[in-house]
Amino acid sequence: MKNTRTESRTLSLKTAGRQTKAFRKAFPEATKAFYFGRNAIETLLAHPDATGVRYYHGLDARQHEHMVLVAVDAMGNDIINGDIFQRGFPCPPICADYNVLNSISVLTMKRKKADRAFTGMEDHSFTLAEAADLTSRFQSTKTERMAGGFLAKEEIEHTLAQDGAVGIRFYNILDQDNNQGMLIVAATSDMNDLLTAELSYTLSAPAALCGEENPLNAAATVYVR
Repeated sequence: MKNTRTESRTLSLKTAGRQTKAFRKAFPEATKAFYFGRNAIETLLAHPDATGVRYYHGLDARQHEHMVLVAVDAMGNDIINGDIFQRGFPCPPICADYNVLNSISVLTMKRKKADRAFTGMEDHSFTLAEAADLTSRFQSTKTERMAGGFLAKEEIEHTLAQDGAVGIRFYNILDQDNNQGMLIVAATSDMNDLLTAELSYTLSAPAALCGEENPLNAAATVYVR
């Protein structure tokens, strides 16, 4: 399956807020969102064959959730040969101030972020083996959750092009048909979200649409080979 811009779509801010809330209600133990700096994302998109990125959910040995990003080629396959894998900063505790997408106490967030700031140059890198350990554990134990999904290069670049954007925050969403997905929002240096009238999103792909089997998706349930 070839990846194109049509894999990513837009939501109104009102609908986006409703879908982030629906996800948190359905999966109260799950991490709400993850932040990735501009430099990490642009490193992945700079690969000459990249048409976008695939995000994978991960789980460490302490049962903490993570997110892994990897570049994806035009045939929908992960580009794992020598590329850098990126691991995001979770929300909570590293969240924006209270807004329609996160619905978290402003006071709690101010305490958590008082001595922090985003630069866009954060080091999210780690190895394929480390990434595969996270994704395989998640896919083996969180069978009610989707393994990951694809976001088109054009949509990511559009989000990063907003004034003041130093990175992107990825929010988990759940739509009216109970399809899991991911919403992307530009993030500022003061760790807040740049909320616009329309936000890009993608619905998570089932394992059959994860591209060729590799260490990041090999444990995905109902994988079609």
